[in-house]
Order: sequence, then structure tokens, then C-alpha cells
Amino acid sequence: MTGPIDLSAIFDQFGGRCPVCAAALGAQVPIDRQSGRFESPPCLLLEIGPGDGAAGYAWRVSVVGAGFPPARSTVPRFVESEVEYIYVLCGDGHVFPYSAPAFHRFGHERDARRRVDRWNMIAAVGALASGKTYLLIRMLNQELANTQNNFPQHNGRRVERHQLNPLEQFPLDLRSAEYNKTVSELRPMQPTQAEETRPAVLLKIQLPEAVEAIRELIRKTVLDGERRADRWGHGFRQPLVIRTTSSNQITWTGIADLPGELFSSDPGSARERAMLRAFDALIWVIDPAVAAGALDKMARAPISDEADYASVLDGSLRPGTTAVEDTRQVRADRQQDQFEIGRRLTLKDSDYIAAHGRPLEMLIAVTKCDLIRAGLRKDRLSTEGGRRLDALGRPGLVRRGIGAYLASVTRRWRAGEIVPDEHSLRLLSYLYPSAAVQLDVVERRVNQVIDGLLDHYSQEEAFWGLVHEGQRDIVEIPGGGDMALPAQRIEVLSIGEHQDQSTEPGSSERMLIRDLIMSAIGCGVAYGLGHDTALFNLLQQETQRVRFFLCSPLGTVPVSRAEGQPGYAQTYRLEPMNSDDTFPYMGDQSAALTQLLLASLRKARAS
Repeated sequence: MTGPIDLSAIFDQFGGRCPVCAAALGAQVPIDRQSGRFESPPCLLLEIGPGDGAAGYAWRVSVVGAGFPPARSTVPRFVESEVEYIYVLCGDGHVFPYSAPAFHRFGHERDARRRVDRWNMIAAVGALASGKTYLLIRMLNQELANTQNNFPQHNGRRVERHQLNPLEQFPLDLRSAEYNKTVSELRPMQPTQAEETRPAVLLKIQLPEAVEAIRELIRKTVLDGERRADRWGHGFRQPLVIRTTSSNQITWTGIADLPGELFSSDPGSARERAMLRAFDALIWVIDPAVAAGALDKMARAPISDEADYASVLDGSLRPGTTAVEDTRQVRADRQQDQFEIGRRLTLKDSDYIAAHGRPLEMLIAVTKCDLIRAGLRKDRLSTEGGRRLDALGRPGLVRRGIGAYLASVTRRWRAGEIVPDEHSLRLLSYLYPSAAVQLDVVERRVNQVIDGLLDHYSQEEAFWGLVHEGQRDIVEIPGGGDMALPAQRIEVLSIGEHQDQSTEPGSSERMLIRDLIMSAIGCGVAYGLGHDTALFNLLQQETQRVRFFLCSPLGTVPVSRAEGQPGYAQTYRLEPMNSDDTFPYMGDQSAALTQLLLASLRKARAS
């Protein structure tokens, strides 16, 4: 027997409101006095038993804490003593794991309930085909611990993952299967459609009869039941989930992989965009492939030595796009969408940002950095001089971006808002040793460090080490010719050392050196891609904590190859530009993606 479950138990475990959409979870829904019906859909209990081949799973759906009779499957027949998983569905269908009686029944766990101590909601925003899903799938499969450290500290602060229950895991499994097709069959992932990630659609794939039973329950028990039943589960999308434990606290992190179309001016999406204002973090994905003026100047000539540049662009824009649309127009439209997202992120009371009473994590991921790497290759140097990072965009933009980030961090450090690690402290103390130092000296030192960082990370090996390989690095900053500008040496720790740092007490609130250098170079690259105005304004806002990540989910430049006869039935493959390369498996380590995951889990890592 699973035993009675009432609203107080759900409230104790999850709270009153859904963290995704704010619908009822453990909260009591008011009842209309005249009709005796709920004013809005209440939370539901979904119990699932064993599967029976083609007949599917046994199930039972009930309204929590109410006397309404439950609905249950007949083929296979639902048997209460055989329940394996119990889920709570919020008033709009989002799935939360309540317990796993099967594990409790066979003695694997003393308590089968799945408690949550902290909610951590994150949204990935970006223009159409910016590569959000590739990035999220690879990020969520990164390892949190340093697997090269055989003697890790056992201080109870290590972040450990929980096994997700099947319905929690299902959205991630669907996207993971698509990614695996890219690796094994060279098939590009399909676009994230608005409807396919809705809770009702996902549930219907596995439990079609249960979804119809839920709609019938709503028709009978909720005011305006017909309309409510039709709309149930078609509101906010089901997030990708990761549950973790650290310091004895269980954190439920949900990441909303939102389709690019959501960020158009369609008024029908306004409510969903506005819900982002309550989230803990935003991942803004910036796509360099659409920044024609910046990327082409740097990368066209080096890439054209190895492949057809148009095929490379089609591979990065979404295979097949340029066969039916003008490449110039596609890039211009998507770049404008990126600019619009950036503009809205800086506005007071915008669709996306609101004052939280705490800093909002603004995680800016420049993806597809394999294209930038290709422009840095020394043996592909062209007369256009594309092997320096500051070749991106208008002259001076990359320098300005690096300087803007260093200045922002230095200012916040002096104000006591940032606690740096020892390596970051050494750099910040050099840039701004005291309030008595002359501003002219500060500016000269910042420019000195900018020059050194640009010289170093304009080398392909160093840039790729920061983005992907993650090895320890030393950045030598030459002296500036006088006593005020002595030579400096910056130690950038390896990704493994960064993972070790992330388990130390207070690390979630500290500026670690690998994050500092990644963010400084990342801000410069994003400036070069044309986002200088938006990013300057973001860096001035006290309500946001901004970090940058230079990412390459596919690890190499992809190209698009057409198959079949031109026309409606034509399909496309996505292949590495270099025939000796392969696309990485989901769990293959990538330095920037690991850093991005750790930053996304900052709330989960907090003491």
C-alpha cells in the first residue's frame, strides 16, 4: 500500500507553488461556492506500476486531498501494492517525483520519498538555431568531480547527482537520443518545437490514456472545465532536470530549453517570457555564426583553405537552411534577434529581468567557438590577418570588452561584492592596489593586462585550452617599460583544479581564476560579435552577476552535406569539417561546459 498522501505532505516536500509556472503544487486551490468546483486545476497524484509490453504501464490518477474518485488503468490493471513510482503533477502538468516505492519495498532505501530542499530554475535563451540544445545536452552530461584527483577532499560539500525517476528523465532522454544520432549517424538535431516540450505532450507519449483521464477529471472538478481541460499541460514547457546533493541539501535544478521563436515579438509568448523574471539564472546563448561582419573577416579565409565556407555556415546555421533561404537574410534576421534579446535584458522591468533582492546569475555562453578557433590557426594565416582575437568585429571592440569585464570585477571587488581566490586576488590587487592609486596607473595596468591576454589567447593552442582541453596555463604579461608596470604572471588552473576548488567551503560565492580569465576573454569575444552596448549596460547593473563562457559543444567545425536529389525529400548530414575529427560523446569533458554547469549549480553548491 502506498498510504494516503495529502496536500500538507506535498507542501512539506515541495512547497505551495510550482517553480516552473507558479501553478498549484502543495497549495490549496480555492473552491467556487456556487458550483463546488476548483477555481483552477489542482495538483494531481500520478502513480505508476509495472509495464506490460504493448499494453503500456499501469497507472492511477487522483486529485490530492479531495474526495473525487480516482481514474485508473484497466489494461494493464492497476494494483496499488505494485506501484513503482509516484509523481506529483502541478496544476499545469509539470512532473515532480514524490517517491519510489519499488526501491523502498525491496529494501534499497529507508525512505522512498524524493524531498527537495532548494529549487533552482534556469532558462536558456537565444535566437533561433543558436545551438542551445546541443549546449545544454553536453553541459548536463559534464562530470562535476575531478576524476584525475585520486585523493579528493571528503568535506561533505561535493556535489553529487541523484538518479532521476523515469518521467523526470524522459525530456532529457529525448534530446539525448537526438544528440546521439549526430554522433553516430551524423544527423543534425531537430529544432526544439514549442509544442513537443509541453508536459501534456511528453506525458502522452508514455501514458496516453492517463492524459485523457486527467482531462476528464479536470472537466468534472474544475470551473470552466472544458476549456481548462483542453489547455491543461500546454502552458510552460517541462524543464530538463538535474537533482543534486551537497552539504546534506537536495537541490532540484530545472533548465528550460526555450525555442528561439519565444523571443520574437509574438504577444502570445509574453506570459511565458515574463515568467523568466522569477528564475534564478539565465543562460544567454550567443551564436557567432550569424555575426557576418565579425566572423567572416576573421574566419572566412582560414576555413576556406579546408572547406567550402557556405557549407560551413549552413552546418552552423542549421543544415538545409540556406537551401531555401538567402544566407545573408538568415544571418541578419537572427543577429537582429540576438540584439533584441540583449536589449531587453538591460531594460528595467523587462520581460526577462526583475529585481530579486539577490543577484541574478547571468551566464553568457558564446557557443560554436570552434569557428573562432578555426580563424586563429597559424598555418592558415591569410592576408586578412585573421589569427588574432581582436580581428573580430570593429577595431578595438575585443579590447574594450576585456577591459570592461576586468574593470567591472575590480570595482565589485573593491566594494566588497566579490571574494576572489588567491590567484584572482593577485591579479585584482595589481590592477587596483588601493584607493590611493592614481586612475591613470589603473588604466595603464588594465591595458597592459589586456595586451598580454590578447597576445596569449590569440594563439590557437592557448585559446582551445581555455575553451575545450582545460589544461593548466601560464599567461606571461610583459612589463610596460616603467616601474608602475612590472611584468606579471597569471596562473590559470586546469579544469580539474577548478573542479576541486568548486568543492571548497564558500566556493559558490568566490571568483575563481579560471572563471575570471574565461569571462574576461569571453566578454571581449562577445563585444567583438557586436553585443558591446548590451553587455556594457549589463556589467553596470548591481542586480546581476555576469559570467562568460566560450563553448564548443561539437568540439570541431561542422559542415552540412546534402543527400538525395534537390527538392522536398532532400536530407542533410552534419559532418566534421576535418575528416580526421569526430563529434564528442555527450559525456566527453569540455572545459567551458564544465565551468558553465558548475556556475549553473551555484545555488546547489551554496553552503
